[in-house]
Amino acid sequence: REPLSVTLAEELLAWSPEDKQKVLDATSLLFPERDGTFSVLHKTVVDWLTGERETGMNAGRFAIERQKGHARYAMGFQKWHAGRRDESDDARFWLQHGVAHLCHAGRVEEVHAVFDGKAWPFGCTDRMVACIALMVACDDGDVECVRALLDKADVDRAGEDEWTALRRACQKDDAENMRELLGRNG
Repeated sequence: REPLSVTLAEELLAWSPEDKQKVLDATSLLFPERDGTFSVLHKTVVDWLTGERETGMNAGRFAIERQKGHARYAMGFQKWHAGRRDESDDARFWLQHGVAHLCHAGRVEEVHAVFDGKAWPFGCTDRMVACIALMVACDDGDVECVRALLDKADVDRAGEDEWTALRRACQKDDAENMRELLGRNG
């Protein structure tokens, strides 16, 4: 996963300049700020905070719930989507991850509303954004989101063999095979 930009975190969490500085100071050992993004000291820090892997230690009051994070991202994505016109680094982030956060937040039914025919930054089309999100959903193994996106990407629902091939292509980042499986010619 790509690191979260400090400016995006600041916007999503409505930090004041003072709040931002406090967070940067308080998290600098485990999540140092580098080139305007939060880095992770080591993957085991995330494992400890989420409790997703057995670390032998409890994060206690520092524990985080991914579901709440996805919900916050989903709200941020929808806000950005409603007024999207910029071609910033944050726009690149939303293009790559916004739809997946909607799905992970349990808001799959809202996925189709995102594809409204409005212009996307960087010359992307609804279909291109759906395919980007499809690759992320495949990588995450999010079957429900993949099915919603397959509908939007104007391809037939994949059968078991096609689904397996599509998922394998996503995991290998095999763009040529992805295009073929999604019926795209370039």
